[in-house]
Amino acid sequence: MAMDNMSAFLIVCFVGFLAFPAEAAVKNYQLDIQVTNVSRLCHAKPIVTVNGMFPGPTIYAGEGDRVIYSLDSILLHEESHLFHLHGYNFFVVGSGICNFDPKKDPAKLNLVDPPERNAVGVPKGGWTAIRFRADNPGVWFMRCHMELHTMWGLNMAFVVENGKLTEESVLPQPKDLPPC
Repeated sequence: MAMDNMSAFLIVCFVGFLAFPAEAAVKNYQLDIQVTNVSRLCHAKPIVTVNGMFPGPTIYAGEGDRVIYSLDSILLHEESHLFHLHGYNFFVVGSGICNFDPKKDPAKLNLVDPPERNAVGVPKGGWTAIRFRADNPGVWFMRCHMELHTMWGLNMAFVVENGKLTEESVLPQPKDLPPC
């Protein structure tokens, strides 16, 4: 993939780190972090986007899927980015400097005893990989903890679909919920 100075990429891989359930699918995503001119309220300004989208994309996972998510941060900024995934703790299975190499870096991931966190720093010019099991149905927000970057679009949502059993599903809305 060709990259210019102002872009980076995310690789989101739904990969098994334990035995997959028979119905679990393997899904691969590649997402670009880039500076895009976005128009809001009659003004256009360059902001950081994921795949040129503002807000960022939605990633789908089935109940019980295992997820490995690696984020490259090659934007020309002077700081690292702290990312937080709402609704989950996750395991930090690896990090490095330069682009994530999908041919070499997976062999370096710590799938045995990684630290558990709910936020992780992605180093300037580097990448970080996290792992979690999608076992909490709902829509979960992942974002850079720098509020300005979140407003610029450095965020996304993970949609974890309902499982087969009632206890693996989002509860239905209450019957007395007022309409909007």
